[in-house]
Amino acid sequence: MKRRSLEKNQLTNDSETSLGKKSPDKTSINSSPSANTRSRRSLNNLNNELNKSPTVQFKQELKIETHYIPNQEHPNLPSANSSDFSVVYVDDSDATNQSDFAVINEDIQSIPKKRNNRKKKENSEPEDKNKLAKYKLITCLKEEHAVNVYDVKIYKPFESNPKRLIFAAVGNNQCSIYEYNTMTGDIEPIDVYLDADPEEDFYVCEWTTDPVQLEPLLVCAGNKGIIRTTCPFKPDLKNALIGHGASINDLKFHPTKNFILLSASKDYTLRLWNVNTTVCIAIFGGAEGHTDQVLSADINIKGTYIISCGIDHYLKIWNIHTPKMETAIESSETFDNTYKSFPTVSVNFPDFSTREVHTNYVDCVRWFGDLILSKSCENCIIGWKPGLIDEKLELLPRTSKNISILHKYDAQECDIWFVKFGLDFSKKVMAVGTTNGKIYVWNLDQDNSQEFKKATLTNPKSKGIIRSIAISINGNDLIASNNLGNIFIWKKE
Repeated sequence: MKRRSLEKNQLTNDSETSLGKKSPDKTSINSSPSANTRSRRSLNNLNNELNKSPTVQFKQELKIETHYIPNQEHPNLPSANSSDFSVVYVDDSDATNQSDFAVINEDIQSIPKKRNNRKKKENSEPEDKNKLAKYKLITCLKEEHAVNVYDVKIYKPFESNPKRLIFAAVGNNQCSIYEYNTMTGDIEPIDVYLDADPEEDFYVCEWTTDPVQLEPLLVCAGNKGIIRTTCPFKPDLKNALIGHGASINDLKFHPTKNFILLSASKDYTLRLWNVNTTVCIAIFGGAEGHTDQVLSADINIKGTYIISCGIDHYLKIWNIHTPKMETAIESSETFDNTYKSFPTVSVNFPDFSTREVHTNYVDCVRWFGDLILSKSCENCIIGWKPGLIDEKLELLPRTSKNISILHKYDAQECDIWFVKFGLDFSKKVMAVGTTNGKIYVWNLDQDNSQEFKKATLTNPKSKGIIRSIAISINGNDLIASNNLGNIFIWKKE
């Protein structure tokens, strides 16, 4: 994977250097070259001391446009690079949606206008949780490859009121890192990583923090089934995790052990890794595992259970809080796999399994406390729990088939797969994109699920399939990506 820094108005060239270690021949991937890089500015909040390197020059410029640029004709739509995905290109140039933002409440026929002449009361009432949030598109940029940007992720999304956000976006064989100023709306490209194999296509990325160096770590993976671990703002590739037999569709770090990584793959399995020692701790699959590719997975906030889903319509829950698993995780921290292989744990039987929630591919799943949110190609997201309402997951028998569906979130024009919804860190805001550039936003901070209200964000610039959404902890900033190489930033008014 080679690395380059980005300049808005400067194009340069430099030589590449080898990182040394080569991937096995069976993957037909050459060793990942790297180059010296320089960040656009010193990122003190991320790392107190960042080593500066000479500027790297490259062939193409990252095109950045703001929300206020006049509308232009829609460019020619690119063809999909991967046959693994159902891609539908939609030109949503409806002349009726020419406002900077639009908020639609499908549950309420009309929204009363504010009265300008009314005086404020001395004792103002607290903010109404049921009030619909208004978001405005403030920035739109286009990556040079102009094809699917499958995933966007924010670094440290739990900062309560961040003045700036560092986020990564992946698509094609490229992983880009940006800095977004939440006060001014400015966005700057910082670094870009390119895989040496032009046939690589990254589908997912994930952030964590190095527990020793206290520096940000970024992992990305995709079509080739290799997980690349990098230290942003440094020229070296940290390591590569090799083991999956097919492409990787999702990555998730453990909530309390930030060196433990979960991966979901097209090879029908999930794997648990130690990113520091490159050890594969456990493999989930086999006799009662998934029977088709696994599209999404998540670890609950306690770090005790994994939820996975895939093309086989199944949702499966796996226990990682067993004594055997705890011992394996602890052993992986100090294990040296130079001369011998780690005794990887094989988990063939999930603690819970159902295909009664959805009737189509299940491409995104997230824990919501002890509940679960999952999405399929059925124009809705479903909130549910395993077992009956009053049953605890820990006490459910493995043979239980009971489920309790609590709420359905309607999401029309969301009937293709690999369109993933986003949740903020505190699980108060949920958003999902559609096939024609719209974004649905729900306020989940309600006592009654019947009061959940949906806002619809539209803009003439927002077209194509919205693949992924990342949300800041306060719900004020939404970062979305689409299949045309665009990244959109929406801000709450």
